[in-house]
Amino acid sequence: MRLLLIVLGLLGMTAAWSQPGGRAAPVVVDEARLMALAPGQWVHARVRARREARLAPESGGTLTEVAEEGARVAGGAVVARLDDARERAELAAREAEVARLASRVAYLEKERRRLARLARADSAAQTQLDQVSADLDQARAERRAAEARRDQARLALQRRTLHAPFAGVVSERLRRPGEWAPAGEAVVLLSAPAPVELVAAVPPRSARLLEPGEDLPAQVDGWEGRAVVAAVDARADETSALVRVIARLEDAPLLPGQPVRLWVPTAPARERLAVPRDALVLRGGGAAVFVVAEDGGARRVPVRLGPAQGAWIAVTGEGLAAGDQVVVRGGERLRPGQKVRILDRSAP
Repeated sequence: MRLLLIVLGLLGMTAAWSQPGGRAAPVVVDEARLMALAPGQWVHARVRARREARLAPESGGTLTEVAEEGARVAGGAVVARLDDARERAELAAREAEVARLASRVAYLEKERRRLARLARADSAAQTQLDQVSADLDQARAERRAAEARRDQARLALQRRTLHAPFAGVVSERLRRPGEWAPAGEAVVLLSAPAPVELVAAVPPRSARLLEPGEDLPAQVDGWEGRAVVAAVDARADETSALVRVIARLEDAPLLPGQPVRLWVPTAPARERLAVPRDALVLRGGGAAVFVVAEDGGARRVPVRLGPAQGAWIAVTGEGLAAGDQVVVRGGERLRPGQKVRILDRSAP
């Protein structure tokens, strides 16, 4: 009998707490606000490295070395080499030519100094001096031309080695050692893992609403972030009739090639009444929010949903206005008219 009385007492207390006049329910609230929101849709986008380069030789040749796929290389590091035996031989010949002409210039300079001393007393020596001076000028010109040919040969040798223009990862190995690499055809694809950007194809009506610097929501696999519009193409693709949009990401844990969803507007933004998404109570009868009335009771307001942006969503409901306190935490178990006790207010 005593146990039965205890159970009946607990049931009575529970019923009392759940009634409008019972114990106040603890809740967290925020204010309904007027915000500029636009309707939109999610489109598919793809992550790509902001810095990417296809490295190709300027002249054809047989590859002797190519960096492995996935290799991380520093800026200036060697990523591929071509056979350079011919270029080395050419450079050696040009260096020998420069050395020969430098020796001739040195001899003629010495000879001219000797004849200059003799010419002061011997007219015949003056004639020889004039000839040696002319030969010296010609030798110097030939030496300069030979030095230019040597520098060209040195540059041709250097171009047989491909260097990384920036620090990155060898994303793709397009040719392997022993293969012939034609001039101008890529040997490796080098990508910088960060920073990254998104490339999306959007309908023209959305492209017209986007401006560089505007930030858009992006999400994938539980990750959510903001992407800043960097560029909007000036023309639509002839096949798909879609417009390419590039949006940049900062410090995003995404990899080049990864698919991402990007939100884009479908109509101009206009001022709408909005509440935090957490304020929505979704039940079988539709969506609703709980508003804290002046008497401290909870008033249930059915709402129709509109465009969303970030943590906020536009709503329309009878008797709901900007400045109303809506329950954002603790509303799942509230009943209309139940007293509430505000624990905290969301940051404005």
